[in-house]
Amino acid sequence: MHASENFENRNCDRKFKELGSTSFIVLVDQDGPLADWESEFLRRWKSLFPELPCVELSNRMSFHAAQDYEDLVETPAEKTRMRSRAESIYHAKGFYENLPVIEGAVVALNEMLQAGYDVRICTSPLTAFRNCVLEKYEWIERYFGSEFTRRTILSKDKTIVRGDLLIDDNPDLHQIHSRPPAWAQIVFDAPYNRQVRDRQRLGSWKEWSAVVPSFDQIGAP
Repeated sequence: MHASENFENRNCDRKFKELGSTSFIVLVDQDGPLADWESEFLRRWKSLFPELPCVELSNRMSFHAAQDYEDLVETPAEKTRMRSRAESIYHAKGFYENLPVIEGAVVALNEMLQAGYDVRICTSPLTAFRNCVLEKYEWIERYFGSEFTRRTILSKDKTIVRGDLLIDDNPDLHQIHSRPPAWAQIVFDAPYNRQVRDRQRLGSWKEWSAVVPSFDQIGAP
């Protein structure tokens, strides 16, 4: 299936032309598409709580990991304890700084830049931000370099960020905020978003050029 066919409903080509832009902005989420949040969380859970059940990646149903862990138990008190354990992992110092990088991500984003796309990392920090924000920047600098720390946008509400496309694993971005975004979403594939059928999907970074519209399709100058 061609990318231009998948964007008919959002009329992406027309929107770009009407904006009169000289660049096509591709926003890329950090946790999930670039940083392997899931594998590091699961590794730490098994290490810290070996006696407790866990949720393997293939069984993840909710975008929010803490929700899946709450669902493993029955009583409100047990659910509170499970959520607290989950949060203790991703609130901990060093968690975001030490996430593995997703295979092919560094090459793909640099290829997009070289092809002429205006690529921005667009990430939502935790409300408990004290470790998260600095470590996100340190992680980006380590794997993508200072060029991308300058291209990083932090926002709790991604619908207010201007862009043409957003590559993100969150299936519920349109429900979190009532404001319609300027961008069209490409869903970065994960078990908890496979119920989404109305958006283009990116299975791995090696496929990016087949999913992101080319400049010929966009009709950019």
